[in-house]
Amino acid sequence: MTPKRVFTIALFCCICFMTYAQKSYYGKVVDSEECAISFANVELLNDTDSSFVTGVITNEKGEFKIENAAKGLLRVSCIGYVTKTIRAKTDEPLCITLIGSAANLNEVVVKSDRPITRIEGDALVTTVKGTILERLGNANDVIGRLPGVVSNQGGIEVFGKGTPIIYINGRKVNNNNLLEQLKSNKIKKVEVVTNPGARYDATVKAVIRITAEREQGEGLAIDNTTKIGYSDYLYGSEIVNMNYRLNKLDIFADVEYSRRKVKGTSNNQQNTWLASQYRQDIDMQSIGRSQTYDGRIGFNYTFSPTHSLGLYYKLTHTPSKAWNFYQSKSWIDNVLEEESAIVHNTDNRTTMHNIDGYYTNTIGKWTLNVAFDVLWKKGKAEEHNQEVNHNTNNRAITLNDNSNARMFAGEVHLSRPLWKGQISFGTEYSNSRRNERFINIEHVLADNLPMIQENNTAVYVELMQRFGKITFQLGSRYEHINSNYYQNGLRISEQSRIYDKLFPTAMLAMPIGKGMIQLSYAKKYNRPLYSQLSGTISYVNRYLYESGNPLLRPSYIDNISLNARYRWAMLIVNYMHTTDKIMTSAVNFNGSTATLFKKANSEYNMDELQLMMQLAPQFKRYYPALMVGIIKPFYKEIYRGEVKHFNKPMGIVRFNNLIVLSPTCMLSADLSWRSKGNGENLDVGKTWQINAGVTKQWGQHWKAKLLLNDIFNTARKNQFTLYSGAREINTEKRLNTRAIECIVSYSFNSIKSKYKGKGAGNKEKDRL
Repeated sequence: MTPKRVFTIALFCCICFMTYAQKSYYGKVVDSEECAISFANVELLNDTDSSFVTGVITNEKGEFKIENAAKGLLRVSCIGYVTKTIRAKTDEPLCITLIGSAANLNEVVVKSDRPITRIEGDALVTTVKGTILERLGNANDVIGRLPGVVSNQGGIEVFGKGTPIIYINGRKVNNNNLLEQLKSNKIKKVEVVTNPGARYDATVKAVIRITAEREQGEGLAIDNTTKIGYSDYLYGSEIVNMNYRLNKLDIFADVEYSRRKVKGTSNNQQNTWLASQYRQDIDMQSIGRSQTYDGRIGFNYTFSPTHSLGLYYKLTHTPSKAWNFYQSKSWIDNVLEEESAIVHNTDNRTTMHNIDGYYTNTIGKWTLNVAFDVLWKKGKAEEHNQEVNHNTNNRAITLNDNSNARMFAGEVHLSRPLWKGQISFGTEYSNSRRNERFINIEHVLADNLPMIQENNTAVYVELMQRFGKITFQLGSRYEHINSNYYQNGLRISEQSRIYDKLFPTAMLAMPIGKGMIQLSYAKKYNRPLYSQLSGTISYVNRYLYESGNPLLRPSYIDNISLNARYRWAMLIVNYMHTTDKIMTSAVNFNGSTATLFKKANSEYNMDELQLMMQLAPQFKRYYPALMVGIIKPFYKEIYRGEVKHFNKPMGIVRFNNLIVLSPTCMLSADLSWRSKGNGENLDVGKTWQINAGVTKQWGQHWKAKLLLNDIFNTARKNQFTLYSGAREINTEKRLNTRAIECIVSYSFNSIKSKYKGKGAGNKEKDRL
């Protein structure tokens, strides 16, 4: 059965299920800003005597249902809102809007310390609105202070799980400018999912869901953010977001330009034990410059609060240039054999076109979400190497590497209430292709023309039920992948594969005393990037080469997670068992003493235990958050003919501090530290840094932030040692991480786009 037929059958089954619905009253309760009211009471009143028949409490999405009931009136009430009574309509979805009602109490003071973060369902839920977090600035600032989240130099990782997938109101974030543009005071809550269920791609190991306010208003709105910084060189960015809303139509456009220039040095010492001991010392100096041109335009049309569609087109162009100077020395048994120098220049240009569309609707009890994505990506790289050798002839090496990729992806998701919870299922399909043309003019390296073509089909089902304060979730995801590898237009059977795999998930959340725990299991996998599957060999210098590996297999991961909360203390425990681990290996290049770096599947399984504790008490004007974690690997590899263990634990400490000086001014001071330890087949050195900043608001439109990153420049060194086969490679990289930044933002008639699409084939886009 072909993937397209599987996709068609699954879609047909989904549509058939939609035709079945019980007689009932159902709908959603929202406020005037279309935000769900999860604590409303819905009552059904008898037509004749108006006596109370039954009451239903809405769930966290504001949804309610009354099944097998007679005709009557629906009365909706909630503290802080005006009670509303309407005629009930059977088998038609209702959207009931409550209007806020304020009441003043004389001489009454209510004080309570509610934990900012709690365990709810499958996620760690952090309230932002009404807390100190809403004053931080933007979504990036908020995410970096969540329990279990580590943010360094602009990168975001979930503890032990790597880079997460981030959504804003159900739309996937593909560019960090969206996080920078989303103001923290517009965020209601943030959910961190440390073990995602079957709804998400089996390669997704962590998810962050941001729920933002949906602001009302019409007319033109403009958000502008300017960033200027200095670290060796001046750098900066300019982002302009524009939005025009008229009735149900919402038109939006974003424009971004950024520019950065960096310099760095590194020392690399490589020891190889063969018939003799070979040693190469390589010192490198580099200067790089990169730019980003990014534009997006689209629309959204809202028929009703539960019925909308949208489309956008996005263009991204990223040119970059780099200059590198290498000085190399080679010894055999401690006798100097050769000296050389290389000037290496690269010119890269990448252009990407992306069309994203979505459709969402509520039909009876069913909620339907459809999304599609079309992507084209073109890359061009030119490398010029001029090598001067003191003992042999000089030579030049010129490389041209052009790549083209395209992808189409579609998703259909359905959900409906079932018993005491909800059932969800859906299907996803993607078709992608990447071809490459690698040419070495001097024929020092072999020309290469690989192409990879894949068809991916997935179906999933997920059931969630609530029994009082106990919530459990069960799910399963089936993925079928047909991958074909071509070389010079010919299909290579050995490197073409078909994968069929089932990925089960389970989650249980329940209270224990005054605390809450969440236990979950998920089977995940890592698929190689397209660049890692390429057989093209890249030239670094005469002693170092890099390439992909068309024979790479996915690595599979069994993940068990335990999250526990008591008041302002949070504990996160993860255990992972990985087979076919994808790791970096170093082997001989074409029988010489030169080294070829490439990815390979390990012969040994890898186990890892991760523990993290966060303490976040709250005081009147001072808000500290201390996170202490430890990562303990259990791994081994063959090194110089013997088994070498990589079991050294790695400690992590983060101490974030917020001090409120006034309602419009706030200080921050953050410490991060990481100890020595092992990661895969690496010895990793320690590092630490201190950051500080001040944020100031002027009126309703202007906000400024001054940041000092890595004040003492202690994180400039990055040291690690790689052990592979008969090689030991010590590397020390030095890059200035001390920087000063000034960020100024201006908002005019700020209203956020209602675009609800989250994209399709998101993981496949990342692989391309």
